[in-house]
Amino acid sequence: MLERCKKQGFYGISDLEFKQKSPWDGMRVSSFETREAFPIASPVAFTSKVYETAPYVAKETAILSVAAKLLNRKILHTKLREQGGAYGGGASNKPLGGLFLFYAYRDPNLLSTLDVFDEALALGIEGQFTLEELEEAKLEVIQEIDSPLSPGSRGHAAYLWKREGKTLEKREAFRKGALNATKDEIKHALKQVMTTTKTRTVTFCGKALVTKENETLKSNPFIIQNF
Repeated sequence: MLERCKKQGFYGISDLEFKQKSPWDGMRVSSFETREAFPIASPVAFTSKVYETAPYVAKETAILSVAAKLLNRKILHTKLREQGGAYGGGASNKPLGGLFLFYAYRDPNLLSTLDVFDEALALGIEGQFTLEELEEAKLEVIQEIDSPLSPGSRGHAAYLWKREGKTLEKREAFRKGALNATKDEIKHALKQVMTTTKTRTVTFCGKALVTKENETLKSNPFIIQNF
């Protein structure tokens, strides 16, 4: 079948032109450096704090992917889930979007969760992790990159890589950057995240919860929005 497709030039698929799509014009947060709350009928919160960072091809992007795994292992799982009672939470780096984020879902807390996000970032910047923990985080990232694809999904993956512009050279550079990330590079990359002015915090939770937490957050409260 592969030889037949080659002879037929993949029936024109490889010659298709990609059309520009109009961006989704839906619900948006208002601006950077804001905290916004969208009330829902729920006693728990779904919260995320997002930082704008660097694109996929930047060196620090691979390093931040390692940093996210490191912070999950070192502090976030314990503080958010085991101690805070959230159903889930952690940190994640989104290379294609140039975003580094913290999140917690089905979380009975709001203010203390934001404190944990800040604590995790500070811990990473201060280098409060061992080289062994760093190696474990690297292995998690490499495992995701090198995870074998089933025969049925290889074509789909190749198509997405082409659309995203993720050439073999770029993917190999990302893999190498993650594998060779040093402790100092982790600290520096996270410091850049902390000092960026482009950050947003959004939560979906019950109105009673955000109203109660806003009494403490007097200087920078959540702006309660409507859908």
